[in-house]
Amino acid sequence: HRDMPKVEQEFLLKNTTGRPRIVVSTNIAEESITIDYLDVVFNRGTHKVSRYNHLWIQELRLENASQANALQRAWRVGRTHVWEAIYSNETPFTELKEFPEAPIEREMLDRYILLCLAQDIDILELYKQSSKKWEKLFFHNFDKKLFQISLERLHRIGAINANRHI
Repeated sequence: HRDMPKVEQEFLLKNTTGRPRIVVSTNIAEESITIDYLDVVFNRGTHKVSRYNHLWIQELRLENASQANALQRAWRVGRTHVWEAIYSNETPFTELKEFPEAPIEREMLDRYILLCLAQDIDILELYKQSSKKWEKLFFHNFDKKLFQISLERLHRIGAINANRHI
């Protein structure tokens, strides 16, 4: 939908026939789009997430969305009139995580490390200091293993030297 020209998007979103229409979507239904003529949102409750497998190769996995994701999807129609949301997933809604995981919790951290080093911020030293004081360096925790792998990759490809300089 997002790749279509604006004129085509608007045409598809108009209900000129008065007949029911079905919109099938996943994460896209969490964006700020309201379709006035929809009466029902059918939410499978899943989304594809980029993860690293046991070999540290990136892959897409189908996982349950969070409660916040599901509610955001349901409100695609709830802004303008009475509506119904159908949640269809084997996992009960109340057992889902309350909020989605932040990208920094599942991503390789190469670019963040480089951004910090480019600003003369020694991210590794900050991390070590914050760990000793039981502080959080970032609002969201990051995967320590991915942090270490990112440092090793940056060193291996010559992006940083042994002294952690670009």
